[in-house]
Amino acid sequence: ARPGDDGLGDISRPVNSAFQSDAELFSAEFNWWTELKCSGHWRWDAGLGVRYVSFDEDARVDFVTTGPGVFPVDNGFVRSEVKNRFIGMQAMFAAHADISENFEFFGSLKAMFGSIDREIDVTDLDIFAGSFHSASIDDDEFVFGLDVELGFKWRLSRCIGVGLSYNLFFLDNVQRGEDAFDFSQSNSGAVQARQAPDQLVVHSIFFGLNFNF
Repeated sequence: ARPGDDGLGDISRPVNSAFQSDAELFSAEFNWWTELKCSGHWRWDAGLGVRYVSFDEDARVDFVTTGPGVFPVDNGFVRSEVKNRFIGMQAMFAAHADISENFEFFGSLKAMFGSIDREIDVTDLDIFAGSFHSASIDDDEFVFGLDVELGFKWRLSRCIGVGLSYNLFFLDNVQRGEDAFDFSQSNSGAVQARQAPDQLVVHSIFFGLNFNF
């Protein structure tokens, strides 16, 4: 329902809807590390770096009308294409614990601060008016984020090791695809694009081989 001047708004006709989304996250970083201290089985490192993050998400809702009403005007869909581009600096801290000659636990924390650019494109078919419609909006601001990793390395030989780690990635004020739809302006005849940023949290597990030369 869209709140109108009289408080009644526009009421949707009965519909069946199907929602789907697809997201892609890419990150690249260039870092400089230095050892702070080494004592017994423990080592502590600190560093500074540059971080780039790209997060794209597409969201789509297909509508099939099942009863009488004004909106949607016919069977149709609404789709959003969202792009988030972050670039900034990061301060880093890492700790390593050598449990044995071949087994090591490690953890790292990276605090990020920089600028994010958000681009939103929304298209719809037969929602408030017949035919295709489109809307777009861009915005940018300074945001912060965190990257936390915990894991271990097992050295099979002097040059080869096996690693397993858990990573938590957090970035504030990221635009999600499903939040980009603005159904409140039916008088325009189109579903509008809106900025409604949220927090992005990604959990990852990494497993692989380490080669040292």
